Amino acid sequence: MTEKCDRKVDLAGAQCPYSLLELNAVFRDMAPGETVEILSTRASIVDEIRRWSAGTGNEVVGVETVDRRGAAGVRVVLRKA
Repeated sequence: MTEKCDRKVDLAGAQCPYSLLELNAVFRDMAPGETVEILSTRASIVDEIRRWSAGTGNEVVGVETVDRRGAAGVRVVLRKA
């Protein structure tokens, strides 16, 4: 996935609900159609973001596993509705 994003949020180590509170804060300042790249070291954040997106109407554009300085991580791209 090579989606170019308008914003980037690194949530490495952030636990729920902090990660979703941070995501809400970012989305408040975004315009419809803008995208955000979320990086995390927690695979469980993918399910949290999918549920959050379903409840808010925002779109999960893509999810991929990434190398975070030698550790497994995830990259999630969202588009604001």
